[in-house]
Amino acid sequence: MPVQLDVTLCCFTSVMRRVQMMTVRGMRMVSASLVFAGAMMFGCFAMMLRRVFMVFSSLSVMFLQFLHWIFLFFLGLV
Repeated sequence: MPVQLDVTLCCFTSVMRRVQMMTVRGMRMVSASLVFAGAMMFGCFAMMLRRVFMVFSSLSVMFLQFLHWIFLFFLGLV
């Protein structure tokens, strides 16, 4: 357990040293990258919602056609 804790603390301190050495320009680059990644995630989420909507609309069309067929069957027109 102490070895794992030492390794974790060593990794954390190395990350903190790098963050302390980061310039203001580098921080702007990080924030710009996060904004870009957020925009990409929003676009992927919108595309996924569009596909889900298309599946449900196709299922509703199939269900309505099935109901239409049943209605015609009971009227004796099929």
